[in-house]
Amino acid sequence: TIARLVLKGEDDACSITVELPVNFSPVRANFSVALPACAGSSVFFANTSIQADQSSWSFGDGGTSQLLNPSHVYNAQGNYSVTLIVTDLPLGCMDTITQMVPITGIPSLQLFGDTICHGDTALIGVQAPQLTNATFVWTPANLVLPPQNDDVVFVVPTQTTTFSLTVIDGSGCQDMATTT
Repeated sequence: TIARLVLKGEDDACSITVELPVNFSPVRANFSVALPACAGSSVFFANTSIQADQSSWSFGDGGTSQLLNPSHVYNAQGNYSVTLIVTDLPLGCMDTITQMVPITGIPSLQLFGDTICHGDTALIGVQAPQLTNATFVWTPANLVLPPQNDDVVFVVPTQTTTFSLTVIDGSGCQDMATTT
């Protein structure tokens, strides 16, 4: 774009025209988040900004980054206000975008279990939290009585055994806990 400035003297006796190029930056901030975004796991941010040379992120929990495409770990579930400020160098033009990012997850998976003697059957399972629409994977599976995909199961250990439970919730977040 060219800016034209015309200076005229009295009675239009003389005039001077000055033309200068003017640069307008098309810098536009934008980003996306890989979902599901789970508490305790890396959340990946993709900077989809236009004409941005520098990026400054604020993740809404006190964390920040200057990386182009950062990842960040949120310690708790909730909705976080994430802000991206981008700058077009050398013009110094800036643009900002703020988006709410939902962080989901399985809070503090805790198991319970009975102490039993060799050959007895024990009941083990999820003490907290109550989970719906989740997948439960117990190991070692050969010592878990059917049905094996519940939050509470019967087990028949042949010796002191550590049982592990991996839970995958409806949004794809995972957690794991053990009991012996």
